[in-house]
Amino acid sequence: MREFIRPIYELLWGILREVLPAGISEQRLHLTAFSIIGQGFYLRAGRPVLSRVVGEQEFNSYDANLLADHITAFSLAALGLAPPMGEKRRQP
Repeated sequence: MREFIRPIYELLWGILREVLPAGISEQRLHLTAFSIIGQGFYLRAGRPVLSRVVGEQEFNSYDANLLADHITAFSLAALGLAPPMGEKRRQP
């Protein structure tokens, strides 16, 4: 826990502190971090069911980079730091 999970969590927590509004509560920071971590955990723990939903071949194509990119894009959109999924930011 101290050597692996805690450093990763603290890195994520530090990033969230930088991008979320000043004054956000510690509780909200933790809940936001848990939501992001939960996406990865769900994809890993749910493998037996998810691979049946989309098929083993497609599920096997979900490599670490694809999942990291998706979770990042999804989370940034949810936090209002990127346009909603499927939309592009308007150029000035």
